[in-house]
Amino acid sequence: GKKLRRGGGDPNGFLISSFTEGSCGKCIPEFGFRAGYAFRFEPVWESVDRNPASEWDMLSFCGPWRKLRPRSRAQNGMRFPIEALNGKYIPVSCEKTGHAFRSPTSGARVHLGAPSRAPSARTFLPLLRHFVDRSVACPHARVYSKRYFSYAIRCRLDLRDSKGAVMERILGVNLSGWFIPEPWVTPSLYAATGASNAAELQEAMGTAAYNERMRRHYETFVSEDDFRRMAQIGLNAVRLPVPWYAFGSQESDASYISVVDYIDRAIEWADKYNIRVLLDLATVPGGQGDSNDSPTTPEVVAEWHSSTNGRHVALDVLERLAERYGEAESLLGIELLDTPQMSVRKSLFAMTDGIPAHYLRNFYRDAYELVRSYMPEDKIVVFSSSGHPSEWKHFMRGAKYKNVYMDLHLYHYRDEYALDITSPRGLTTAISRNKRELKEAISTGFPVLVGEWSGAAIFANSSVTPEGRNAYERVFIANQLASFAPAAGWFFQTWKTEKRIAAWDARAALGTLERGMIE
Repeated sequence: GKKLRRGGGDPNGFLISSFTEGSCGKCIPEFGFRAGYAFRFEPVWESVDRNPASEWDMLSFCGPWRKLRPRSRAQNGMRFPIEALNGKYIPVSCEKTGHAFRSPTSGARVHLGAPSRAPSARTFLPLLRHFVDRSVACPHARVYSKRYFSYAIRCRLDLRDSKGAVMERILGVNLSGWFIPEPWVTPSLYAATGASNAAELQEAMGTAAYNERMRRHYETFVSEDDFRRMAQIGLNAVRLPVPWYAFGSQESDASYISVVDYIDRAIEWADKYNIRVLLDLATVPGGQGDSNDSPTTPEVVAEWHSSTNGRHVALDVLERLAERYGEAESLLGIELLDTPQMSVRKSLFAMTDGIPAHYLRNFYRDAYELVRSYMPEDKIVVFSSSGHPSEWKHFMRGAKYKNVYMDLHLYHYRDEYALDITSPRGLTTAISRNKRELKEAISTGFPVLVGEWSGAAIFANSSVTPEGRNAYERVFIANQLASFAPAAGWFFQTWKTEKRIAAWDARAALGTLERGMIE
């Protein structure tokens, strides 16, 4: 590669004195890893799998290193040994090839004299990042947060796609209210009907009028321009909730038109703007409840597991979605079921209401087998934590389960323990809860997606003006984004609302943030 030099900072906000051009002419090798920290390499770019195993070594922390080996030289703010000697130094050739060093998996301190070891079967390519034009398609230019890379290295997660490129961190939005009408997203659909959900709306309007209204809504609510604007503000994924009647349903008590043609449009638009789509099965016959609800006062009752054909219908639509879109370039993956309310033990002799855990586990296993038969292994399969991530610690541990992610939802507007975020304690409590639940979910061994979150919070202070509320929500959103660093990605809830609700509409909540804050 050709060595380039520039002063000051690059367009992505990094201070650079020099860097090396990558093979595509648009990328630079950016990070190496030592004890969870990132540092910059200067010499010629080289793929990690070309480095011999002899160049790998385990690193200790900065303090002991400097005391034990004072003969080291500084480069880009970090210290490196001058030469290798009996395995006590990091070979200089490692420094020159952009190797991804592994930190110890435990907190134990590692002596620098530890023998060198080869990387495991799952290695990592050097992290590359566009420095000229992020919209340029480049299969090996991907971005992850430093903390997530550190976590991934410790857990030995494979962050590469089928082409060997480091996979992109997911920064996305939900497209709620498009295929499943929501009163808070599109109140005009429910105007003067007295209905509060799709079933009640169809009953109030009549089947023919309902389907005609929904057809017009499907045509106009989301357009190609929405995907263009998503890409402009730095988003690279959408989570698309689809109903169980995605392929249409004609029954005696209800009739639904197919939404497949509109899913096709979303897949095409996503491909055009380099956005990936996560298809999320959001409804099932009988209802799966909502794990986002308060456990003491749930708004929706889960009856799906008690219905006669609910399980069959859910598996059938998942299989048909995987068959139709499994090979699509812009498909990120499929989420098997959105936020089912799971029954858990609340005392020695009592269980909470919801779907039995064993029923959900068996459904997820069967659904995985179906969708994976149509999707390559670089597409992800997502299951919901149902608000209890620790319950999934030993789930899907077989070697046949590839690229399985856990979905975690983090809301604070109806948290029974939440405090007013206008107070420092309230804000700190909310962010601490995010970090705590993320840590609990990550400890299960799955990569974690924050599938839904928003800027909505509790405002107990009635003297806060609308402008002040928007300012507090902006601070809250920025702090939440920082707390999501260990996650594999996130999806804001939602992209657009008719009333442009500041805490829920990404165009208002994320559109005003600096791009660097989103990334």
